Amino acid sequence: MSDRRTELQRQRSLILERLARLDRELAALEAKTPAPIPVAALPPAEREDAASPSIPAAPRATSTDASAAEIAADEIIERYRKENPPQPNDVKRGCIIYFAAALGLLVLVVFAWYLIKTR
Repeated sequence: MSDRRTELQRQRSLILERLARLDRELAALEAKTPAPIPVAALPPAEREDAASPSIPAAPRATSTDASAAEIAADEIIERYRKENPPQPNDVKRGCIIYFAAALGLLVLVVFAWYLIKTR
């Protein structure tokens, strides 16, 4: 196996471990009585730690739960979606305008100080 493939597989297993951990935490918050996950359902890296009986089982989502969650997620995304997100050129132009304004203000302050000190 190439090093790149090995690294990608390692990263994939880490992500699966994190997802499993998040599923267990969510299940623990939803259900007060945690049930252990079968060892076969765990990613390979967590199978060694499966002896702990405090690992809760991930909840099984039904199709209605999944569709309700998708609808809620879509509503949240639509609520916070911006119509026209800022473009890099707009941001750059804004920075240049702020810089020019600050430089102009600095020139005015120095000129005013010069006028006050010379009179």
